[in-house]
Amino acid sequence: MPTLSALITVFAQLGVFLVVPVAWWALTARRSLGFAAWIGLMHVALFASFVPPLPLALIGAVTAANGWITGWINEECAGGSIVPSWLLHATANLAVGWGAAFGLLS
Repeated sequence: MPTLSALITVFAQLGVFLVVPVAWWALTARRSLGFAAWIGLMHVALFASFVPPLPLALIGAVTAANGWITGWINEECAGGSIVPSWLLHATANLAVGWGAAFGLLS
């Protein structure tokens, strides 16, 4: 089993050489499908350690669709501003957080 320092080193190298360029590509130049894929993959990565595969695929698909919609809203309706997607993301996180806190999601 790899040590924690080895995992941190690998993650740091991937962050510099893979994640940053992919994020830059996905989030610039009006690449809404790239943005959607990036959002979906980031949420899958966040939940992969404790969510079963089928719900994990659903999380990826729903968040990718939401990423595509918010990317379109940002570019076409808000003139490139990311404020609408931030507000939508914050609202969704609050709704899910409250649902989890009050047992509405189980």
